[in-house]
Amino acid sequence: MRFLFLAATLNIFPFGAQAALTQTNHPDGFTVQHPQGWKINTSGGRIVVFTNSAEFVSIEPVPNPKGLTAAQLLLALEQTGHLGPLNKPAITRARSADPASIAAILTLANQKAHLLLSTRGAVATLMIAAAPAAGFTRRLPELVQILQSFRFTPPATASRAQTLQYRTLTDPREQAYTVEAPNDWQTELGMYRPTVGDYRSETSTKSPDGSILAFAGDRNIGRFIVPNQAMAQYGVREGGTYNPSGATIYSVLRYLPGLQFASYFLNRRFPGARITGQRDLQQLNAQASAARYRSGNPNNGRMDTGEVEFEYQGKVGYVCVTTEVFGGSMGMFFWNVVNLVGYLAAPSSTATAAQVSQHLLQSGRANPQWVMREYRMQAIEAKQGMDTLRATNDIWAQTLAQRSESNARNSRLAGDNLSGQFRMQDPGTGQQVNVQATSNYFYRVNNTDTVIGTNQPLGTNVPIDVTRLLRIDVDSRP
Repeated sequence: MRFLFLAATLNIFPFGAQAALTQTNHPDGFTVQHPQGWKINTSGGRIVVFTNSAEFVSIEPVPNPKGLTAAQLLLALEQTGHLGPLNKPAITRARSADPASIAAILTLANQKAHLLLSTRGAVATLMIAAAPAAGFTRRLPELVQILQSFRFTPPATASRAQTLQYRTLTDPREQAYTVEAPNDWQTELGMYRPTVGDYRSETSTKSPDGSILAFAGDRNIGRFIVPNQAMAQYGVREGGTYNPSGATIYSVLRYLPGLQFASYFLNRRFPGARITGQRDLQQLNAQASAARYRSGNPNNGRMDTGEVEFEYQGKVGYVCVTTEVFGGSMGMFFWNVVNLVGYLAAPSSTATAAQVSQHLLQSGRANPQWVMREYRMQAIEAKQGMDTLRATNDIWAQTLAQRSESNARNSRLAGDNLSGQFRMQDPGTGQQVNVQATSNYFYRVNNTDTVIGTNQPLGTNVPIDVTRLLRIDVDSRP
């Protein structure tokens, strides 16, 4: 949990009457004094000390990446319905002594609460003391005393990360890479290939007691292309797929930097998860881009990294994602996920979960033979793509030529109709002659220049030698 400067803000609440309290030393890294029989709940970075749903105190860190003032942040929290354990309370009075802090009174049905929001940098502290409205004034001093008793220490879990032994495992599908995972943990890994040019690695490992899941990569994440106007003209829009080479299939999706993609991934992998913290790791982007370029990527694309902390089904999780976007031909932009790593664990096991997920990422090694084979396959795919493109262009060229000739033929026939003449041709000699459009059929007599016209075709019992002439652009050669 990231309590950062919570302790520094506790003395803002006024002191109340001292009551007899008992102290709890919590393994998540804090101590608190509270009345006998009260309970403590820690979830997603929030601490709630309570006796029932109507009487409690809570303290939690709130992300403030835009550096809002306390009043602005409180308004944002109210609009999003995120005011601690309270469900959409009404702010009946608020006062702000300076831009960094604001105090407010909240009401909800028969419940009343005092709130204090204090900001410092990219994180704020939210504290709430709530009780039934009828006895709130009487109960407030003791609630404040509970809040003031908080003391934060390094979490016990931080010093209790398990000492694990690791073993090396090889991708069983293509022998594309190796990775080190803890002994006795249930581990699955593999390189998945939906199409020839699209390969996706996924590694996941689960502790024997099921309390920890660590993962790197995801088989369901492919390659992406940014939608544009030219694609839309052909009916290719966001949410669809694009297959320009006949091999690699791209999902059409606007570019999502690492932080945005982490949220996008979270909604797909852990639906209903609640984000408790997020951060854009801008300081890593330039270094990652330079390292990516040195490792053989000529695209020199833009890279973005972000991390998200979340709560899901009583466990806490973490995801860190790096995405890369680069330009292609004809104004197209492609992007993909370079790195994705994370975990989901019981609150008491987060230190071990972080250790394992980091080891999965750092121990991954590509098989050189697989890499060389993949380069050859990419060369074959590129040639196949070019051959497909060339064949497609030939088809389009033929289609356009046929369409052009059809337009020209229709234009010539329209000219014939306007002039009242037919253009005729001898199928044997190729000689052309223009005749008045007074008959349906025309014949050359005895191989001379004499042409006769009839409305009915001449049969075979004709006493003279005749050759039927063909109308140009209408009749086909026999």
